[in-house]
Order: sequence, then C-alpha cells, then structure tokens
Amino acid sequence: MIQSYIRVEEAAHRVGRALHALDAAGLTTRVAIGVAAELAAIEQAELGNVSERARQAVALTRETPRRSRWPKPPA
Repeated sequence: MIQSYIRVEEAAHRVGRALHALDAAGLTTRVAIGVAAELAAIEQAELGNVSERARQAVALTRETPRRSRWPKPPA
C-alpha cells in the first residue's frame, strides 16, 4: 500500500479505503457528494469568494505546523 506524505491527501485515501471495505454504495455516493461540495467551496475561496462554506474549507485545508506535545525544557 502506498501512503502519501501530504496529510490531506492521505486522509482522503484512508476514507476511500474505509468506504471500499464497507462496500456501501449509498454511503459512498453521499460522501462523494459532500467531497464535491467541499472542493467547490475551496475553488470559490481560491477565486476570492470566502463566504460561508468557502471560509470554513480554507480554514480546514490549510496545513498548520503541529505543536509539540512536550513543553520545552527550561534553559
């Protein structure tokens, strides 16, 4: 199995693998419709329309650096 180093892409692959394992056509269709709406919102945001779902899509798709779980030791 090939895994992506891009966090969003790997998440999409994991969802796809889970849907394949569930073998539920209706659920797969609903997920595909939701993903299409999300991609359309991202496209709108890229065009400058950052209202409603587009604003949320931008916030959710931006990769942010992960914070360390452990506090830095005192100097």
